[in-house]
Amino acid sequence: MSANPNTSRGGGDRKPPSPYACPFMHPRTQEVPRLAARCLYLRVTMGERAGGNLVNICQHIIREGRDCVGPFLDDHETSCGIWEPKEKR
Repeated sequence: MSANPNTSRGGGDRKPPSPYACPFMHPRTQEVPRLAARCLYLRVTMGERAGGNLVNICQHIIREGRDCVGPFLDDHETSCGIWEPKEKR
């Protein structure tokens, strides 16, 4: 006899797990592409260390003041583990 995985012993239907079951995942982060240019912690400024060009600095407490990991290419998502979406204005 094969058991149906969608029913419990009481005969009621079980719901599939929620895609937001992990307490660390926010539904909004799954909708927004993870583009480095749209990160909450990104600060773009003029810098001496890059010859006066624009410098992308991360303001997150873990990476405070270091260069953003990027990449800053169209349609290429970042692999940064501390990325969070910037609020729309």
